Amino acid sequence: MRTIEWTAPPDSPTAIEAGELHLWRFSLEASAAEHDALEALLSSRERERAAGIRIEAHRRRYEVGHGRLRRVLGRYLGIAPEAIEFGRHSRGKPFITAVQNPGGVQHNFSHTGDVAIVGVALGRPLGVDVEAHRSDVDMELIARRQFAQGEQSRLMSLTPAERVAAFYRCWTRKEAYLKALGEGIAGGLQGFEVSFLAGEPPAILRAKGGPEECRRWNVIAIDAGPELSAACVVEGAVSRVAGWELL
Repeated sequence: MRTIEWTAPPDSPTAIEAGELHLWRFSLEASAAEHDALEALLSSRERERAAGIRIEAHRRRYEVGHGRLRRVLGRYLGIAPEAIEFGRHSRGKPFITAVQNPGGVQHNFSHTGDVAIVGVALGRPLGVDVEAHRSDVDMELIARRQFAQGEQSRLMSLTPAERVAAFYRCWTRKEAYLKALGEGIAGGLQGFEVSFLAGEPPAILRAKGGPEECRRWNVIAIDAGPELSAACVVEGAVSRVAGWELL
């Protein structure tokens, strides 16, 4: 696992070079005043989606998360956060419209509980996933339904104490890969394999397209915090990883 030193971000605007991966971590909790300021940054479509979330705590997290995402991306684009316009690919993955993004900034966003992580790269796709470890999850059942046969065998060879962290390492790497492809879970978790045993370098081990497809992607295991697992999958080599805490 790559240890990320989460530090205060540089002054805005933020520059990113080819080959770099920037990771941002922030809370989805906010004071009433900060929540209102972040909600004001949202588009009409985002506000409509938020209005459809019945549980107030979840709605507030959505509003805070997307407001802070806009602030992060505004650093790279050099435009006001509220002015950013998003499009969506055919399977729903968001992107910044080309007219606002001549440099080709790519991003992906994931959250669990009150923690969110955003990945940013230049001119190449990426996917991010973060998950909280839960004691009420039937890992064996999910593995049988969602993991490739080889992953199931390796997971069940572990002791129960080892299995929790391994399960979430596997899950986050698989979901991050599908998000990088722009497919999401609907793309099918069983059609490829990732490494996830303790001490193994994170990697795509088997995928449609063969060894060349596996080598195309760089898998970054992220230390997101206690009882959390996270991963980023980005196309091509990574020369530098920076981790910033948005306060």
